[in-house]
Amino acid sequence: MTCDVCALDDRRFFIYVCHQCDYVVHKRCIYSLYIIKISRHEHRLSFTSSFLYGEWFCGICRRKVNQNYGGYSCMKGCYYVAHSQCAIHKDVWDGKELEGEPEEIYESIMPFEEISDGIIKHFSHKHHMRLLKEVEKTNKINKHCQACAFHIYEGDIYNCLECDFVLHKVCAYLPIRKQHVLHPHPLFLQEENLQTTFGCSACFRLCNNFRYVCQMANCLFTLDVNCAAVSVPLNHQCHPHLLFLPSQPGSARISEYLVVNNQRHPITFCDGFDGTKSHVRFLI
Repeated sequence: MTCDVCALDDRRFFIYVCHQCDYVVHKRCIYSLYIIKISRHEHRLSFTSSFLYGEWFCGICRRKVNQNYGGYSCMKGCYYVAHSQCAIHKDVWDGKELEGEPEEIYESIMPFEEISDGIIKHFSHKHHMRLLKEVEKTNKINKHCQACAFHIYEGDIYNCLECDFVLHKVCAYLPIRKQHVLHPHPLFLQEENLQTTFGCSACFRLCNNFRYVCQMANCLFTLDVNCAAVSVPLNHQCHPHLLFLPSQPGSARISEYLVVNNQRHPITFCDGFDGTKSHVRFLI
């Protein structure tokens, strides 16, 4: 019998049945949470016993959502829905019930203080830095960005006025706080130096650049800033369809990788126009 809350016919769990209307619910689904926040969507989600008529697809597993059963939908009116069991999976949900809790408002904190026109004091460095525009390859700047660890080739950079510390302009603007789809808790930017290394929780490589870390107790999740920059869905020039993160809750999260500048970034499947899924891998 299919549970009207989770839409699953799972006989491993006890069920309750209303004999007057044939309403069926798993014992574990009786106390389904009403309002939650997941990493895959920017707004809170609320539980609904059914959806409006239409064709709905789960924002997490990308599979079709049966409108006659329960699930979660965006509280802000976005066309974002999720299966109830997908939404409360530990990879995307922090385990908190938010009913009655005020929404947290995070003030955007700039990663640097602007001293004067083109001069900044970045949180990661003790000296002031000057903006250099349109740095070209002909300048032969033999330096690496301290944030992403990539070589400085061209574009705008911030260069230290007293030492060799340098940042790409885009790296200098990396946000202090970031909510990433790979982790249910907020992540915070942490500076490193090129002499120390850490293991990225997404690509599993040893890195020596800036990273985003989870500050929750007993949580060791760490994300290299290059992996943190991969957005979802990913619209890549080498493929006609949008690319999404791993779909099946409980399965191995990382199955394929997008390789950018010799860095592996997690990708799972393509959500084709015909609704089919296919694993893809690009080397660029």
